[in-house]
Amino acid sequence: MVTQLYTLLPDRTKTDKELDALRLGNQVRLLQLPHGGVAAVPTDAYSAGRNATRDGPATAERFLSLVLPRHTGFGLTRTELAEALGPRHAAADLEALLDWGALTRHPTAQTASYIFGLPDAGRCLRSVLEGRLELLTMLQRRWHGETLEAELLRKGRLRRSTLGVLWHLRDVLGAGLVVRRETAVGPMLRLATRT
Repeated sequence: MVTQLYTLLPDRTKTDKELDALRLGNQVRLLQLPHGGVAAVPTDAYSAGRNATRDGPATAERFLSLVLPRHTGFGLTRTELAEALGPRHAAADLEALLDWGALTRHPTAQTASYIFGLPDAGRCLRSVLEGRLELLTMLQRRWHGETLEAELLRKGRLRRSTLGVLWHLRDVLGAGLVVRRETAVGPMLRLATRT
């Protein structure tokens, strides 16, 4: 998640520029997630699941070798896909890629366009969203919507997420949903809407 990088690296502008350079060099895929976030996935890791398509590895190989190197953005149109794959394979490959999860229909586009997806990421995305919601709910129940960071980290793990509290803390800090400020007793976390 790009929000994780924003928490770990001090300069967001420099982080965005470096990610964009890696994206243009086809070393990293930036994927738009359903909840509005952006995931940064190394292209090698993105290419690892190529045998999972219904039509076998041939469809995935065409997609990985012909489409991904030419289109490094978040998505592409049906015309661009047909130009990359060739008219002979475009229609059949499109259905296979949609089934596989490598492409999803763009929810707001007027034309036939698709965004790149992350196959088999549903369980992980659900864990991210539910953990984020649980952490934000925890903070909302606190007095003035704030708590000490050490107190929150002492909790250990969240009930509805397989990811740790620290992971989700970095996520909400990077997304700007929570603000960290230094106090005499240690870092204090506060909901951003209440600052």
